[in-house]
Amino acid sequence: MKPASGLIALLLALAPSKLLASPLLDDALLLVRDNCPGYRGKAELVQIEQAAPLWEAKLRAGYALAATSDEAEGFNAGLVFSLPLDQTQRRRAQAQAREAAALAAEACRQAFLADLALLRQAALQLPELAQTLALKRDRALYQEDQIEQGLVEQDRLWADIEARTQAEQASRRARRKLAVDVELIARKHGGDEWKPLQALLVALTK
Repeated sequence: MKPASGLIALLLALAPSKLLASPLLDDALLLVRDNCPGYRGKAELVQIEQAAPLWEAKLRAGYALAATSDEAEGFNAGLVFSLPLDQTQRRRAQAQAREAAALAAEACRQAFLADLALLRQAALQLPELAQTLALKRDRALYQEDQIEQGLVEQDRLWADIEARTQAEQASRRARRKLAVDVELIARKHGGDEWKPLQALLVALTK
């Protein structure tokens, strides 16, 4: 099997420029990223790290039996602010979480594009098979017409009928295999949203 980078290069070569700039591809990549298990866990960690406060405040209350330099006699209350001492460590942890999420998202993107390249390669074979089938059908029809006019023997028709049948079967197999592969890849990368991704892949492989 070709490495992912080679497959992505193949996608770039096979896909028209309008496909690579298509909102359909952008939607597919976003859906893939959001449903990638490796990315989701790390994205949640980023949210946790960012949501944690960089400082905290505590309400302090008490009762002093006698006045001191810090408190008056009787009931005392106050708001105490504190800043964690490990601010640098916290920022480092946040940066590491963001980097891990970005790397996971890129890995999901690369894997999906590699599979999309294979689908595109298979889809590009369909017009060629359809053209071959059309030629075989035309050839068989021509031979039938020649036989009706008594210009050739009927035995010559069988080879053309067999070639037409084989071309029909090859075209059906290729279309069926592409449909199956599209669903498999949609399920692989789409998670619970594989159906919308399947629809996008169908559009991207036309």
